[in-house]
Amino acid sequence: MANYFKKINISEEIKNTKILFIFLQIITLILIVFERSISGTLASFGTILEVALSFAIFNAFLNSMKNRNYAYWGISFVLFLFLLKNFIFFSFVTFNLSVLYIVFLGFVLLAINSYVMSSPLYFPRVQWWEYDYKYRADKKIKIKIADQEFEGRLTDLRRSEASIECFEYIKLETEGSMNIHFSQAEFDINFKVKTEKELIKGRPIRYGIQFNADSESLSELKKYWKNNKQVKLRNKFKNES
Repeated sequence: MANYFKKINISEEIKNTKILFIFLQIITLILIVFERSISGTLASFGTILEVALSFAIFNAFLNSMKNRNYAYWGISFVLFLFLLKNFIFFSFVTFNLSVLYIVFLGFVLLAINSYVMSSPLYFPRVQWWEYDYKYRADKKIKIKIADQEFEGRLTDLRRSEASIECFEYIKLETEGSMNIHFSQAEFDINFKVKTEKELIKGRPIRYGIQFNADSESLSELKKYWKNNKQVKLRNKFKNES
């Protein structure tokens, strides 16, 4: 398991969550064994098949995290349903408080992992369905790396992280600054590149960045960013009505 994560070109934050995956898989196996034992089918081909299926699902789970594709959320939902099924079974069919504690732990680990992965570093909220750029929340920015300066777009901003897109290649852990202009304010904020993903050849590369800014500046930027999204949304519905 540790060797698998060494092969993945992702940030240390994701590598540190590998313990969550290990515990989730252990919890899944425990629940399968408990349920099969109660039904009297532990020593059966069905149990072997279910265990093999759980390993296949978790392998797909790790691969979707590695590639940061949206199958990750589908698999997370499947795991949620599995935990929910066991919660109902061991609450109303065969009450077992010890197993319910394990199920609760599974819910907590899945929730923590989903929260980490929902960051703009890994799964930015991009308005891909909006074909007209004037209604997108994207904002034009200027990126400065050492003595280079080039244009890009800010596509998501949440927590102390963001997602930007540009055509230039930037190495991971590179530090730089981002200049963004609003009608009533302008911000220059330092950042560090934490993730990168080239979605399609010839299209902008998507970078997940982490800001090195004081909380006051970042709070102000978030306020203007949120207001910009709301204004564009209002303009869209106003023009369509």
